[in-house]
Amino acid sequence: MDYDAMDGLEDAGPRVTVRQASRDRADFTMEGVDLSFANSLRRTLLAEVPTMAIDLVEVQANTSSLADEFIAHRLGLIPLNSKNVDDVAYTRDCEYCEQYCEHCSVTLDLHARCTGDEIMKVYARDLVVSEPRPNEWVGMPVITDSL
Repeated sequence: MDYDAMDGLEDAGPRVTVRQASRDRADFTMEGVDLSFANSLRRTLLAEVPTMAIDLVEVQANTSSLADEFIAHRLGLIPLNSKNVDDVAYTRDCEYCEQYCEHCSVTLDLHARCTGDEIMKVYARDLVVSEPRPNEWVGMPVITDSL
């Protein structure tokens, strides 16, 4: 009896099914791929999304029990709106300045002072974007902690 184990089977290679796609969003499924390949594709896609983050924090006065470095780290975790982030030049490619200017950065100010004995909570909504900035959206905190 002649027996072919592959007889009747379709190609078992990777298969991608796009369920929905738009300019800003894609919904798809992948079949027949290793988990490590799917994860590497996910990481590549995320790396290509333009983002903006707080990376330089200058503390003028800190009388809290938290270290400046701890506060700077927490500020860096706040997601910022990156709509039209292409209007902002990379700092290393800025032709207008050596370090930071309104063409390659966005300045956020935070003024918080506890005047009572109870603990004061400071939220992302307390960050204020200073003018000038490249456009009206870029740099605004995504999470505004609405009451």
